[in-house]
Amino acid sequence: MDDRTRAVASLAVLSALLAVAGSAGAQNARPPKRPKLDAGADTNSAAAYYQFGQSRLANRPEQAADAFYWSARLDPAAPEPRYARWVALLLVQPLDILREYLDGEESVHTSRAVLPVDSLRYQALLREPLLPQKLDGTLVDQYLVRESGGEVGLASVDLTGDPAFDAWLQFARGSYADAARRVSMAIERYPQRLSLHDSRARAFVSALQYDSAAAEFEQLIELRHRGEATRLVIVYQSEEMANYCIGRIREIQGRLDSARAAYQLALTENLGFYPAHVALAQASLAGGDTANALKEYDIAATLITDRPDIRYDYGALLLTRGAFEDAAAQFSLAIEEDSDFARPYYALGYVRESQGKDSVALDLYRRFVAAAASSLGVQIADARRRVAVLQSQLPAH
Repeated sequence: MDDRTRAVASLAVLSALLAVAGSAGAQNARPPKRPKLDAGADTNSAAAYYQFGQSRLANRPEQAADAFYWSARLDPAAPEPRYARWVALLLVQPLDILREYLDGEESVHTSRAVLPVDSLRYQALLREPLLPQKLDGTLVDQYLVRESGGEVGLASVDLTGDPAFDAWLQFARGSYADAARRVSMAIERYPQRLSLHDSRARAFVSALQYDSAAAEFEQLIELRHRGEATRLVIVYQSEEMANYCIGRIREIQGRLDSARAAYQLALTENLGFYPAHVALAQASLAGGDTANALKEYDIAATLITDRPDIRYDYGALLLTRGAFEDAAAQFSLAIEEDSDFARPYYALGYVRESQGKDSVALDLYRRFVAAAASSLGVQIADARRRVAVLQSQLPAH
């Protein structure tokens, strides 16, 4: 591996894997066509499209990106397809753009071409802030292959003495404790690169050292307060996101009071940070406080307009409380936001059937059956049964 390639690899790891920018926002481009899945695959399954995308990521990133789009469309709660599509769309970029992106060029990160791509990573972390990001290895591997004309890939890269690069390499190999140790060395060498604290925290999470991870996120928050960052501000390393991560860690540990406190701190930083409201709703449900859960879901649903999964969960909770019309409103909005998301059709059909609106319910059940993945077999069978009953009760035309 020559000096230039080694230097580029180091910069790539430092910038892309330890400090990739994320930006809020949604992609408004025309939806791509659904890729043709392998024979026998369930074309209503988010998992089927995700697996197809993974199989095409290295060699057919355009096709992989389309598959990940449809996986996310079919399962709007899933973080993995959005993160994977971020990787795929970066691999579609021309080599010079990808090089500058991985080198951390601010002009590229803030360009119109890249901002919508970067938003995918941020959207994934809003769904699961502790998401394992193992496909970063594929991103840099394919970059190195393209940069070297096929002579160099990630598997041929050895430890270099650059602690940040070596930390990522060990992380990619599953040596999480050693990765955390090497990030500590990198922090000593580059004390103003606050992104390294986020990287060390995530290494601790992967090593199941949860208290150490939480402490690292707390240190990142303190350094942000001091204003010690000198480089491009990373949205997904914001103070509210760090508190969100701490809350998730405390949830994993079963420390719900500490989790709720962390989510409240996230809202202190940014009252409009809707994932913290959702997390508080779920924590309230776990504690048996349905009233507060309803309040938090209502706030979250007001703040965000492209999370049909949140509307579905909120509607389901309203349904358990007997608020049928309010539940129906949420299910209807979920369908408006994502007509390929199957679950709301079934729930709304149930509400309309209970209200005696049989023809409406019949249409909704049919749409559910047409859109639902085979994994929803119990609900599909029930919907078909209800279709048969309703058809027999409707007057003949």
